[in-house]
Amino acid sequence: MRAAGARDARNRFAPALDSGMDLLVLPLQQVDPFGVQQSLGVAGRAVAAFLGTLIVGALLLAFVEEWFERLLGVVDDAPVPSFLWGIGTLVGGLISFVISSIGVGVHESEALVSQPERFAFR
Repeated sequence: MRAAGARDARNRFAPALDSGMDLLVLPLQQVDPFGVQQSLGVAGRAVAAFLGTLIVGALLLAFVEEWFERLLGVVDDAPVPSFLWGIGTLVGGLISFVISSIGVGVHESEALVSQPERFAFR
């Protein structure tokens, strides 16, 4: 039964797999069926991100004002530890980014050696 399910999945995703796409990466691909992302462009996506952040902030103030005020009080009372937490988060994020970049680079270089046809210009 399991082999039949795997065979069905192989048949369903055959075009993507024939193009060299990994079956585990296939569900992670971004889907934009209406072309909204392409039509907005870089500036439009930046404005949309800004507006989304503004809306989330307004919702926080509207629905959890007590929590927000308590958090703001902690930052006001102890600015140095809050700043250090921010710097630590920034450094941790940069380290994670570098490690991830190295991992992706190693994976792609191994794929280039083992499957050079994936990277050929068509």
